[in-house]
Amino acid sequence: MTRTTAGWVVLAVAISGATALGQGPAPKAKGTPGPIMAAGASFSEPSGWVRVQPTKSTTIGWFVNPGATSKTAQRMIVIDFGRPTEADARKAAQELAKQWRGTLLEKPITLDGAPGYLVVAENRGPGLKPAVGIVVHREGRAYLIMGGAVPGDSVAQEVEEVRRGWKWVKSR
Repeated sequence: MTRTTAGWVVLAVAISGATALGQGPAPKAKGTPGPIMAAGASFSEPSGWVRVQPTKSTTIGWFVNPGATSKTAQRMIVIDFGRPTEADARKAAQELAKQWRGTLLEKPITLDGAPGYLVVAENRGPGLKPAVGIVVHREGRAYLIMGGAVPGDSVAQEVEEVRRGWKWVKSR
């Protein structure tokens, strides 16, 4: 399975309603939760969004729109990482765009200074489908931020919020 296919599978599992498999929102601590620190990165969910406990070790962040669960989400963001299967992030982004029937934008994008590639797709069918993706390769790892939405809705601003707040941290 290619890296981008694995990313799509993660989003597809999330969309299919992992709540039915016992997956619900992560327990909330009092106050605002701190950032997630995993796989050499620190990031947070978009303001007001709900964290969902990932079911795979390669998924380091899973968020749904306010008031939703993984089963009822109209918008969703999944952050995945792993060993790159493509030679570079651009090639991985091209493959992602092909799978999503989307477009790889040529506009430069960064994730805390690391160069990346932005993929966008339009949801023309029913249900929650991928709409925005950011692909970055850094220090031998591939990082993929994927946002999905139902037709007529957008997740672009929330993916941008995650991107702007992203920080690289030293892995332990």
